[in-house]
Amino acid sequence: MISNIKTIEVAQKDKESIRLFEKFYNEIFLKAFTNENETTPLDDVLQYLNSNNNVNLPNHIFIYMQDNEILGGIIVDYFKEIDALAIEFIVVNEQFRNQGLANYFINNAIETLYTKYNIKFEWIFIEIERPEVKNKEDMAYMSFWQKNGFKMIDFDYQQPALGYNKQPVNMLLCVKNTINKDIDKIPSELVKLFISDYAKYSMQIEHPQIDQTIMKMEEQLNKSSYQDLYILLDKYKEVFDNRIR
Repeated sequence: MISNIKTIEVAQKDKESIRLFEKFYNEIFLKAFTNENETTPLDDVLQYLNSNNNVNLPNHIFIYMQDNEILGGIIVDYFKEIDALAIEFIVVNEQFRNQGLANYFINNAIETLYTKYNIKFEWIFIEIERPEVKNKEDMAYMSFWQKNGFKMIDFDYQQPALGYNKQPVNMLLCVKNTINKDIDKIPSELVKLFISDYAKYSMQIEHPQIDQTIMKMEEQLNKSSYQDLYILLDKYKEVFDNRIR
């Protein structure tokens, strides 16, 4: 399956890439994210491309094709000042899941950033659903991120509301250190800076410093200079055990 895959980076001036992204968003992305509080309207997503004018915080959208079929896509956001990357979303077309494509998308996006833009980073962040609220019996998604080296940051993370008519969403904020896979703490100041930049440049929250959800998270983070990092399946072992009884 992972052969002859075409990588398309969506660009404002490339009308065909915009058409493919719109098709991906409407036919694949919205099926994967059914909670409207977790999604951003298509027009707002396309505005992310404009932020590529800021060399410190470029947003990159990649679509993957094979034999004229859309396999999936990924958005990654680079934050130069904190040496970090965010995986904003990654979606595999349900027709092609369980074939290793998610790993391929991540590795390809990182490789493209390095070879095409000379972008390197120490930290990779991702939001994932909390197992307490996810409507699935299996926790394969957590196993996937754990196998990819991500650990949970130990604080109550909420995705801020993505619009006036939307609500914050309880999530887990996970992180991977690309230099030291055994690291078990992360500076609280780094997490605060990431949350603020991610809200402003990726979620398009104009004034994150006065957003109530962000302010509450900052209060938590201010209590300690470092936050513990936990292995996902260890932290939520009790949740898994209760579900299989």
